[in-house]
Amino acid sequence: DEKKKRALAPEANEPLANGADCLKQFNSPTLATDWGIRDVATTEPFYDGMSYHQGSVWPLFTGWGALAEYRANQPLAGEQMLMQNVDLTWAQDPGAVTELLSGDYFVPFGRSTSHQLWSSAMVLTPTLRGLFGINLDATNNTITINPHLPANWDHAEIDNLRLGKEVVHLVFSRNKGVLSVGAHADSSTTFTTPLTLRSDVAGARVSRGSMKEFPLLEIPLPSLEIVLPEHSLPVSGARPVQPKILATEYSLGKLTMMITAPADSTARLGFQKNGSLRNLKLSSDFVTKNPGGKANISTSITLDGPPDPKHDGPESVELSFPQGQGWQTLEFTLTW
Repeated sequence: DEKKKRALAPEANEPLANGADCLKQFNSPTLATDWGIRDVATTEPFYDGMSYHQGSVWPLFTGWGALAEYRANQPLAGEQMLMQNVDLTWAQDPGAVTELLSGDYFVPFGRSTSHQLWSSAMVLTPTLRGLFGINLDATNNTITINPHLPANWDHAEIDNLRLGKEVVHLVFSRNKGVLSVGAHADSSTTFTTPLTLRSDVAGARVSRGSMKEFPLLEIPLPSLEIVLPEHSLPVSGARPVQPKILATEYSLGKLTMMITAPADSTARLGFQKNGSLRNLKLSSDFVTKNPGGKANISTSITLDGPPDPKHDGPESVELSFPQGQGWQTLEFTLTW
């Protein structure tokens, strides 16, 4: 019947059942390592981290996972996955990404193709379609941009972006809570119809120009953004220990985040404000099944005072995870 058909082939814009839980699992420690996503979770009875198909890490799947996170408005989880693939570019043969790695230890398989094209493609694809959120419509001469740039990027450029037979260059710049996206083309490029820039982000607006004056797209930024630490791959043979962002959710004057890390470890996050924020309050809960492992923290941090002379860049806070066994999950809320 119709209901069964929709379950097997949902519409493109129709959310999948339990989609949020699925996205959390993509970056949970049962699937996620510090170098990509396993193809089978460690909780499965047939898991084998040295198996080709039953527990190994494929950058191909890591890239698809990153793209799914970006498109579901989970940019921090997407950034973690994408940067794992990016860093693999220098892990083996410089300039190439290997086919697959162990799910237990950071080491490419001896039988892995060291220069696997679909692995390298999963650096470019989630970068363009997820990080920059670009969708091209050459028929209507339209570029849709739903970006998720890291909060500490103030400038970025994309050169030689092909829109049908034409070549477009995009320039991204951040200023006073707005991400501006400008376009220009080579002198040899002649558009038969005006170029259109658009975004699905609420509040985005376009300044339209003539055929020679390309449009300027202005996208409002959240009042507060999280800055992740710079990603680096572990040493050869290491096991996964890096914190994983499971979920983030924005609402009016509030940001909620769920993050997991090994017991008795710490994680540092930065906060980038895009407006005047006062009385920023941080409250948190440790979510764990271990007896006695629950803890509550409530504190306030101020982001509208003078810069901290101890460090440059965004304000930051260090999260401490409770003692216990395995991985511990911390859920905290920022309100302003």
